[in-house]
Amino acid sequence: MRDLKVPESGPKRNLLDATERLVVEKGFDLVSVRDITGAIKANVAAVNYHFGSREGLMDLVMSHAMDAVDEARVEALEVGKKDGVEGIFSAYVNSVLTAAARVEMDLAFFLKLSGRVMVFPAALLSPALADGRKQVNELYLKALAGAVPQISTADLEAAWAFFEAGLGQSLVNLRSDLAPAVQAKHWIRFGVSALGVGGISQKADKPVLADLTEIPEKTESLESVIVPETVEISKPVKAPKAKSKKADDQSMMFDF
Repeated sequence: MRDLKVPESGPKRNLLDATERLVVEKGFDLVSVRDITGAIKANVAAVNYHFGSREGLMDLVMSHAMDAVDEARVEALEVGKKDGVEGIFSAYVNSVLTAAARVEMDLAFFLKLSGRVMVFPAALLSPALADGRKQVNELYLKALAGAVPQISTADLEAAWAFFEAGLGQSLVNLRSDLAPAVQAKHWIRFGVSALGVGGISQKADKPVLADLTEIPEKTESLESVIVPETVEISKPVKAPKAKSKKADDQSMMFDF
């Protein structure tokens, strides 16, 4: 069994950090062992020595991001499902934002890395990672089934798959002109709309979304991200900041 423990420092950690940077820029499929070792001037054999194979290293990159996200999602669901459909989608989306603090990564970098993992084909994931994704999705589908019992299981699963794929692609192409908290509002609204439940959550007296005009559309900082008061955003320790790209009309697949 592969060791998915994240090293604190040393050559193994340097390889992990370099791989994460390259994955964010190019995706998993286009990153070679030579790209990774060349980025930190390491011997090509270093990847096999420390991780067993390229696949072992990529598994660690994925688990580094998604273990934190999955953990946050399971915790957030218990609170979110009390607010019906809106709360469930909010728990799923906002957990990606709050998980960045758990691994002490720059927020924009972490969101793009998480997006790369989310769009990676489930069939190609390691058994442990595939099982983790499946378990979390089943929890959320069960919560949604309770919130909207009028929707068939097949329709619910189809809508969820579409929402999850859209969210992943949007994270990969994270917009630099909108704060992540604002983009999260769009993602949540997209998820709610996918179920066709209208503009009101299951609690009749509560709108699905806060008025988006209350949140500035542009920001000079990522610090406006909405996180629980108990979560303290730490300064980036290992992961670098992802390079900002000039946004255009196609930089985010689902922009409302």
